[in-house]
Parts: sequence; C-alpha cells; structure tokens
Amino acid sequence: MKQKTSLYRHFDSEGRLLYVGISINPMIRFTQHKAEKDWIYEVKSITIDQFNSRKDALYAEKNAIESEKPKYNIVYNIPDSKLKKPQSDRFVSIDSQILSLYRSNAVWS
Repeated sequence: MKQKTSLYRHFDSEGRLLYVGISINPMIRFTQHKAEKDWIYEVKSITIDQFNSRKDALYAEKNAIESEKPKYNIVYNIPDSKLKKPQSDRFVSIDSQILSLYRSNAVWS
C-alpha cells in the first residue's frame, strides 16, 4: 500500500509564501525545520495538501516552487531575472533545417 505524502506551505503573518515542502508527516518535519532553520520563526500559518503517492507530491512541490516562488526554497526557485530567454533566431534556423530535411525527403514529395 502506498503511503500518502503531504505538500505543505509555510506563510508569514502577511500571507507571503515562505517555504514549500513535502513530508509523510509535516508536523514532524516542521519540528526538524525548527531545529535547523532561522526562518521558521517567521511562519504564522501552514497549509497541507495530501497526495496518494510521493511521486505526485514531488511533482506538485516542483510546480508550486517554480510558479509560486517561495522566499526560502532554493531548489527549483530561479528568479525570473536570472532565467535566460531563448535565442529566437536559433530556433528559427533549427526549424528551417528540419523543414528542409522533411521537404527533401521522398516521403513528402
């Protein structure tokens, strides 16, 4: 039987998202954070969502960190200013090359 895994979110007194994580027991994990992280004293509320598998919770955690940008998460939390925008001309030339290959193929004639 698969063990349920929780996705938890920690918020400050203004409702700002501080941290997103997963755990089988989020309250035990909170106690571990309390022993390790100074930011834990900023936490004023917690929300918890349960998932049927760790895999589902990991997927939700990654998506939440990437889209919600919690203050203290490091993994998956890349500031928008540091994201590199793709070079559009690179993609156009690749697309053109692929299109040329398809057009030259006898199947497409």
